[in-house]
Amino acid sequence: MDGSDQKWDADATVTLWQKSVPAGASSEDSIRTGYDTFSSVGKTKPRLRTLEPRAEDEPDFELGEKLGSGGMGVVYSANQTAFNREVAVKMLKPDRQASAAAADALMAEAVVTGHLEHPNVIPVYDLGVDAEGNLFYAMKEVHGAPWSKRMATRSLDENLDILLRVADTISFAHSRGILHRDLKPHNIMLGEFGEVMVMDWGASCSTEIGTGAQASDSSFCGTPAYMPPEMARGDLNRQGEGTDVYLLGAMLYQIISGHPPRLEKDAVLCINLASENHIDPLGQEGELVRIALKAMATLPTERFPHVRDFQQAIRNYRSHSESLLLLENAKVSLARARQEQDYDLFNRAIYAFREALELWPENEEAETLRLEAVLGYARCAFGNADFELAQSLLDSGNATHRELLELIAKAIRDRDAHKRRSKRFLLIAQILGGFLLLLFLLAFLLIRVEQRRTADQHRQGLANLISAYYGEQNHEATVATFWELHDQYGMDTLDPEALLDVRVAAAMNPWCGSIVTGINEPVGLARAAEMDCVWVVGGDRMAKVRIQPAQGYEPKSMVGIHEYCFGKRMAPGVVVDEVGLPFPPAGSAAMHEGADGTLWLASGSCIYHRIGNGWKVVLDAGKIDYPPLPATYNIERKQVEEWMGSAGRLQPITGIVLNHGQTHAAVALGNNTVGWFDLENKRCLGWLAVGHGTRYGELLDGGEPGDVELALSPDETRLAYKPPVRGESFVFSFELPSMRRDCYVYNRDYPIQSIAFAGGDDDVRGITMDGFVFSPDDEYRAAFSTFFKGPDAKNHVRWGRERADVRELHQSDIAFASFSPQGGQCCTLTEDGLLYVGGAGGEPGFELVRRIVDHDPAACLLMERRKVALLSSDGQVHVYDMQDYALSAVDLGGDVEALCRTPEAGRVYVLENDGQKKTVRNVTLRDSGAWSTDPLIDWDCSFICVDSNEKYLACLEGQTTAVFEVESHKLLHRFRVESGEPPSEAGFDATGRYFYIGAGIDAGWRKGMRLFSTATWEEILARPHGGKARSQFNDIVFDRCGGSTRFLFLHPSPKIFGSYSIGVDGQAPVENWSVDTGSTPTAIIPFLDPRTGEQSYWCQLWFKQFQQYDAGTGEASRFQTHWVRTGLRHPEFTASDPRVVFPMEDGRMQVALKQDLYPVFDPRALAPKIERAVLSTDATRLYLLSDGKLYCMQMPEAP
Repeated sequence: MDGSDQKWDADATVTLWQKSVPAGASSEDSIRTGYDTFSSVGKTKPRLRTLEPRAEDEPDFELGEKLGSGGMGVVYSANQTAFNREVAVKMLKPDRQASAAAADALMAEAVVTGHLEHPNVIPVYDLGVDAEGNLFYAMKEVHGAPWSKRMATRSLDENLDILLRVADTISFAHSRGILHRDLKPHNIMLGEFGEVMVMDWGASCSTEIGTGAQASDSSFCGTPAYMPPEMARGDLNRQGEGTDVYLLGAMLYQIISGHPPRLEKDAVLCINLASENHIDPLGQEGELVRIALKAMATLPTERFPHVRDFQQAIRNYRSHSESLLLLENAKVSLARARQEQDYDLFNRAIYAFREALELWPENEEAETLRLEAVLGYARCAFGNADFELAQSLLDSGNATHRELLELIAKAIRDRDAHKRRSKRFLLIAQILGGFLLLLFLLAFLLIRVEQRRTADQHRQGLANLISAYYGEQNHEATVATFWELHDQYGMDTLDPEALLDVRVAAAMNPWCGSIVTGINEPVGLARAAEMDCVWVVGGDRMAKVRIQPAQGYEPKSMVGIHEYCFGKRMAPGVVVDEVGLPFPPAGSAAMHEGADGTLWLASGSCIYHRIGNGWKVVLDAGKIDYPPLPATYNIERKQVEEWMGSAGRLQPITGIVLNHGQTHAAVALGNNTVGWFDLENKRCLGWLAVGHGTRYGELLDGGEPGDVELALSPDETRLAYKPPVRGESFVFSFELPSMRRDCYVYNRDYPIQSIAFAGGDDDVRGITMDGFVFSPDDEYRAAFSTFFKGPDAKNHVRWGRERADVRELHQSDIAFASFSPQGGQCCTLTEDGLLYVGGAGGEPGFELVRRIVDHDPAACLLMERRKVALLSSDGQVHVYDMQDYALSAVDLGGDVEALCRTPEAGRVYVLENDGQKKTVRNVTLRDSGAWSTDPLIDWDCSFICVDSNEKYLACLEGQTTAVFEVESHKLLHRFRVESGEPPSEAGFDATGRYFYIGAGIDAGWRKGMRLFSTATWEEILARPHGGKARSQFNDIVFDRCGGSTRFLFLHPSPKIFGSYSIGVDGQAPVENWSVDTGSTPTAIIPFLDPRTGEQSYWCQLWFKQFQQYDAGTGEASRFQTHWVRTGLRHPEFTASDPRVVFPMEDGRMQVALKQDLYPVFDPRALAPKIERAVLSTDATRLYLLSDGKLYCMQMPEAP
């Protein structure tokens, strides 16, 4: 009983419910009464509508698929043909179509739904009956899903928003006098675009007349899981707005808990629980829980009076929840502020507490914590001595603040007193500081003066070093010191002459740069199979370095001295391979790379072969048998064999060299033993322990393993062996495979630095420390053979220079030496840093000596094309190009009196006088320096020249000039100068169309020049010597300008520089311009001006200064005075090369750039006194005439 006047008959009510509940229904299914208790639906008259097609016309509705079903009805998708729109049609289930009560209930539902025009109530389009009299109504089809299927996936806020929109709909229905009475998530449809639709108004009731709703005393209905107690008891008098408020509270319960208020599945038992208002415990508390439980109070009077009161409670909760969220965040900030004592965190916490209070003034916890935060902030500020900040935070009216305020006040008084004392001390300190500052400034100025003086001294020291190194002809050190000065002080501190020295040094510097290998403690260098590669051998790894052509300069380091630009050298190579070594190598001599790139290395008594990334032992010299020594062995043979069988075989391997097939190897053991080994069968084919140069001497001892050398002849029939003995040197030669010793060299005074095979297979060469290249000759080998025939031989044989092919290198104290890969050239490095590269035998070859920087060398190798790889102790490989300016002497047997260039760089014509006749010879020089000669004609003359097509050869002698055809040696023409000085100079233009001859040369002047056409050999321009003002030319130069040939000439008196154009048909030249030079002109040098890109001419004037003239107009511009009074002779140049060669009156020679006429050559590098210089056509070689001898100099590439 609920305490009301009306008593509740529980048994009767349960009986009624049992009759109303369909079989199999659950507690979450909607229940409708089975009795006909509905009131009249008024004047509502459903009209006849067709649901199936007829023969004469189409139906009003075309039914589609079934959308769903409920307790009494079923819903179909349909098309309303009148509007051609999709609708939903609800009708009774087939088993209920005969029930008038069910029909009235469906009609009441349709009428109520149709009367509630609200956005959240689905609109009803039509009410009708079909041809069989079955009632249905059409409504809007909503695409979506019931809230019951979406509630679990929505957030709390989203579900509360949906609940509030449902409550809006119910509040609207209440305003129209209608109760829903069956609210649950299943009856709320959520559309695809945010629509919220309250469905299933079949249980609705109203007391208003004319709505069509059921009377409030005529039905048992509802859903047991959500049902309020008055509905469960059938207490119709208590059903009202509170009933729907209960159902709204039940849905809020489900939002909170995830399930209905009652979990009992049996419908009748669940109704029994509902009658007692049994609600499953939530297991949680909170404002939202309290709202739900109040809405579901047992008595309607204890619930929210109206739906809008329920809504307001939820809205209040939502604002309270924001306040609580701010409170939680503020708590976190306050905890961090207390831990970190951070002002900003305290401010954040206080602000958050205030915001929480503004949202919910009754939030007592927020107010309490705000006060704690303020007090904590004040204590933090007090602890940081921010007394004013702490004081501003506190309230003197708050008793809890007073103690801290008193502490703050005392601290402020103490601080102010301290400030007053500090002021006095500060004043004293400022006075003392000022005095100290003056002392500091004085000391600073003195230090700066001293630093500047030291810097000036250092800068001057570097400048002096540059001059000193240049004076020593150490061009590498000159350039290196220049870069040190440049990087610290700039190049403007050097005077012009010093800068020119640097320019020359940079142009002649043989150092190409260095390659960093990363091997800090190298053992040595070893040749690689590839031509331009070397191996740097270290203690635990090896690096293969590829030496490349000169890579130029680093772009950011470029500087210019006049028109010559250079920079710091880029690395002339790269590390292309690195190999780790699991064992320490015996040295660079114990490493070998086969032609196929296979690596072999010796360590201890083993030879290793690299396969893949690993190493395999192929021979252990300490574990194999050794054959007997030959009978002619000159040391105690039996004792040596016994020694080899025990201690000798255990000596470490110090050197290896393999044959081309990599099947056999020559192996050096220790300091005195060498053998020939079959690697495939792991056996020794022959061996020898070597001793001193006496027949009964002792075994060699002493030395370093790295000093051993082995060399295999090209045909692999002989082996040369140099043991590692200090102080005196031996070289042994053996026949293979027998290891019969056929020759040895003993040099007691000077150690032998390096050995190699060169030329024929028997040509063993070596370099001694005192600067000799030797190769034992046949006489020496014969004496050696006699000496070792037997014990009765009495000849004593030791190596002597009279018994060998010996060449003196003019160097001594050699620290390192190396032969080229083919043995035809050698290089040496002396103790004092002189690097030499030249021929290794008696044949001629290019030679060059350069002084280099001391890089603390560890090894050096001579590569192809006269490049030297020098390994320094820090693991860098320094590369030197010893080809540029290398000189080769060509001994033709007779005196050379004249020479001229040919169209080919490697050939030159010379006029040779053997004392009986003069012969014009065609001399061909190879890159090695070797030469060959072919005689052309015998002719008594003093000057020769050949045209660019090598068609004509002109020979001058006395008044006569003879022209020969080169191919046939036939004399074509003769010219005779009848008056004036005899011609002594002649030449052709670049096309070979024109030929000129000139009279005698006096101080560089050419006189009485005459010009001929080679097509007709007729004279086209003549200026005979003597008589009129323009009777002689000092110089004639042919030039190409504007597509035509220019004929440039100089007149000494008057002082004229003129230009003629010569037509291709041989007509007389046409003057372009002529200018007065103001001083006697002596020579012309055409060049391309890099500043304007136009053709220009240098005109050499008296006293050797030069003036520039424009090729098109003859207009004069700048002067060049570097060569004033230097004794220049007539210049030598080619049209295409940017350099010009100046022979000097004192026999020296200079090379300059045409564009600025400043030198790029050190004349001290050339020993011979030069009489004449001729550049090859491509300017790669310079042919020199000195004291009747011919020399050839290799020229570097033009800068």
